[in-house]
Amino acid sequence: RRETWPDLREVLESGQPQVGKKLVLPEATIIANRTPVIADGELVGAVSVFQDISEYEALISELHGYKRLHRELEAIIESSDDGLYITDGKANTIRVNSAYERITGLSRRDLVGRNMVDLVREEVFDHSVTLEVLKKRQQVTFAQNIKGDKTVMVTGTPICDDEDRIVLVVTNVRDMTLLNRVRTELE
Repeated sequence: RRETWPDLREVLESGQPQVGKKLVLPEATIIANRTPVIADGELVGAVSVFQDISEYEALISELHGYKRLHRELEAIIESSDDGLYITDGKANTIRVNSAYERITGLSRRDLVGRNMVDLVREEVFDHSVTLEVLKKRQQVTFAQNIKGDKTVMVTGTPICDDEDRIVLVVTNVRDMTLLNRVRTELE
């Protein structure tokens, strides 16, 4: 292409190589590496090697899109007034939002990476909506008691992949402690 000749001429005149010169063409994006050819101590030509990086650029663009989407989802999860507790399809805790920490008094650093079976056995929870969702394969709602005398209403929802395997359980958590206290006082 005509755009490459001035750069090639520069290599021929200076005898200095050019590495990683990006050329954006209508049909592709390429990287050009140009090296002078020296014979008997004299500059006799230049070699130019082109690599099509269009696919890489498309992947980079897609990756930037995924990063943007990840930041947006993080912001949505953190902005929820409901507590959100997310596990994988094997009941391992993968995410807890700040509303969950506020509602329950539990810390995400004590929960993330932990399995619900262990947390129930250790009496952090009296029972687990996640484990019920995995057993019943459908949305489940019930009251749950949490260590520290907290009662919350939990709704666990299964998220399935294309092959109908549960890959996530998303649990919405609402504080019932205050409501129960008011009900007791009214009774």
